[in-house]
Amino acid sequence: MCSSDLNALAISTLAQAGAALERADWIQAAVSTFDSVVRALGDGDYLHHSANGGKRGLKGFADDYALMARAALHLWEVTGEARFLKDAKRWVETLNRHFWNTQKGGYHTASDEAEPLLVRARVLYDQAVPSANGIMTGLLTKLGLITGEGAYGQRAREQLDAFADEYARAWASCASYITSLEAFASGFQI
Repeated sequence: MCSSDLNALAISTLAQAGAALERADWIQAAVSTFDSVVRALGDGDYLHHSANGGKRGLKGFADDYALMARAALHLWEVTGEARFLKDAKRWVETLNRHFWNTQKGGYHTASDEAEPLLVRARVLYDQAVPSANGIMTGLLTKLGLITGEGAYGQRAREQLDAFADEYARAWASCASYITSLEAFASGFQI
């Protein structure tokens, strides 16, 4: 079974560790895994959440897009290959187009193209994987700094504003949001 969110975490880890420890084989493993995930779960600008035995499951959730976009950006940083930056940007665009809550800000867990739900949740708290809303502020900040496109910085600010009150209620469950807040405030990335 293959899932985009969990593989994205492994890709990011391999890419960053490979660069830090000068292990080209780890970076190559990250690139190879990324390419395999995109082949198995990619569909143009869209991602599927999982596949099993070559059969794709549900369309991707916000965390699938956020984590794969972050993995693509990490690969761009360590390889310099433009295709990774392009992938990161297109998945962020899909998130902005199909997951963004135009009234309150923040990203819904499910796309506006998914089966109709009674409530389309917007989750800030990290669980087994970091939340898309926690990841996105840092990712948008980084994309803004790399590309010079102000729209990324503006959306990062909207992200912070959308969850400022919620963060205060349960900050211990918001590690990815806190890390992203620091990245936005300082422009510093680890």
